[in-house]
Amino acid sequence: MVGFLLAQFMSAAECEDNDLLMSRNDEPVDESQEADATVMYILTLGCREGCRRQGLASQMVRRCLEHARNDDKCGAVYLHVVDYNDAAMNLYEKNGFANIRTLYSFYIIKGVAHTGM
Repeated sequence: MVGFLLAQFMSAAECEDNDLLMSRNDEPVDESQEADATVMYILTLGCREGCRRQGLASQMVRRCLEHARNDDKCGAVYLHVVDYNDAAMNLYEKNGFANIRTLYSFYIIKGVAHTGM
């Protein structure tokens, strides 16, 4: 294995960021649509060190986004990144993601609080 991406569909009602939901025409989702709406959450992505900077991560992200687009109920794809992971933030921005929220003390790593983006 040279890389992996782990994502899951979940009910929009379970999503802590449910204000992210948008319809296919970029209008806010109305309440009748919201009951069945899902979101895709990217939990983690990784590439073996010797296989980085070759487009593999971008390809995995694009395939994940394509999978979400093919699900009529999916209203958003979202993820979190620790604030010091510049490579990940650049990767996601390059693939169409935008930082819309800063989450202070979102991560606790080795007993230290870190900001999530």
